[in-house]
Amino acid sequence: MILIENIDDQITKLLQKLQDVSPASQVGSQIVRTVAFTHMAEMRERIQQKGQSADGGDIGTYSTKPIYVPIDQMVGKRLQPEGKMFKGKRRKVFARGKKAGQPHTSRYFAGGYNGYKTEIGRNMLGKVNLTLSGQLMNQMRIFPTSKGWGTGWTNSQFTDRAYGFHKKYGKTIFGASPQERTRAVKLAAKLTNDAISKKAN
Repeated sequence: MILIENIDDQITKLLQKLQDVSPASQVGSQIVRTVAFTHMAEMRERIQQKGQSADGGDIGTYSTKPIYVPIDQMVGKRLQPEGKMFKGKRRKVFARGKKAGQPHTSRYFAGGYNGYKTEIGRNMLGKVNLTLSGQLMNQMRIFPTSKGWGTGWTNSQFTDRAYGFHKKYGKTIFGASPQERTRAVKLAAKLTNDAISKKAN
């Protein structure tokens, strides 16, 4: 009978320790918050530094269809407004049409968006990394949810843009990859065990 009482006492203490580090507790909430921060950093690195979606493959490639980009919408390296090449030179003014003789306010890129990102120095990977001005990634935050902490945006404009990229490239980008999920679980387990050990001491 004494043995059973001792076991009951140990189980009660263990359950109390687990309750102390549940997501609803202050310690548990801090653990989940730390895991969320770590995951967000890993996700940003995967997207920006590796150009990978959540499945580990490339997000995609940039279009090479010729485009005009307005000068006032460019970021990074400042370029002069110029049209298509004519006799080895870029046109500074429109050659014909209603705007004939007027100066260009955009710059022509024969290599499309891929050429644009390359010329302004934002195409180091040679593939999609969803980084132009950096706003989308810089505005990503962690915030409390009904299940703990989550990553995302408080601005609906950025949220819509992120979902738009999912639709455009046909894959999940802003989600946890299998490797990121595994690392998150291991980190949560370690932090939880550390918290329980500290509580026991």
